[in-house]
Amino acid sequence: MAWLVRTFSNPIGQKVLVALTGLGLVGFLVSHLLGNLNIFRGEGAINDYAHTLHGLPGFALIEIGLLLCFLVHIALVFNLTRINRAARGKQYTVRASKQTGSMGRAMVSTYMGVSGIILLVFVVVHIGDFRLMRGGYDSLYTYTHEVLGSGWKAALYMAGSAVVGWHLWHGFQSSFRSLGLGHAKYSPLIERFGAFLSIALTLGFISIPAWIFFIKGGQ
Repeated sequence: MAWLVRTFSNPIGQKVLVALTGLGLVGFLVSHLLGNLNIFRGEGAINDYAHTLHGLPGFALIEIGLLLCFLVHIALVFNLTRINRAARGKQYTVRASKQTGSMGRAMVSTYMGVSGIILLVFVVVHIGDFRLMRGGYDSLYTYTHEVLGSGWKAALYMAGSAVVGWHLWHGFQSSFRSLGLGHAKYSPLIERFGAFLSIALTLGFISIPAWIFFIKGGQ
C-alpha cells in the first residue's frame, strides 16, 4: 500500500491517475449514450432499459464508484493545474520565444479547468434532475420529456453536451500521453479517433434534448 501512496502522491503518478479515471469516464459516457438512445425506440424500450439497469446486482455500488471516479478526476486536475501554475511562475524569466508553446499549453490547461467546472455544475444539475428523482416518476420516457421539454433545460443539456465533447477532445489524447503510450506512428490515429469519439458523443447527447424540444414539442 505504501508504494501506491508514493506513486500517486507525486505529479507524474497523479497524471497517470487522471488519465485512467478519464478513460474510465469515457467508457461510461459511451455506455450511457447507447442506453439513452433507446428513447428513440419508444417508451417501452427506454423504460425497460432503465428497469434492467437499475435492477443490476450492486448497481448502487457502481454508481458510488462512478461518482468517486469523477470526483477524484476533478480534484487531481485542479491540483495538477495548481502545481503547473506555480511552476510557470518560477520560470517566468524564460525568453518570450520559448514561452509560445508554454503559453499554448497554459491556455489549453486553463480552458480544461474552466470546462471541468462547467461539467461539475452540469453533472450536479443532471443528478438532481434524474438520479435524485428516481422513484418519483412512473415512466422515464414521460419524465424525460417533461424535463427536456422546458426551453432552458433543453438548452442547458445541449450546451453541457457540447462542453463534454470539447473536454473529451482535448483530454482523450493527453490521457494516452500521460500513460506513456504516445508514439509518432500511432499518436495521429489516437488523435483522430479521439476527435471522432468526441463529435459522436456530442451529437448523440445533443440529439436527445433537441429531438424532444424541437421535434416532439417543448413546453
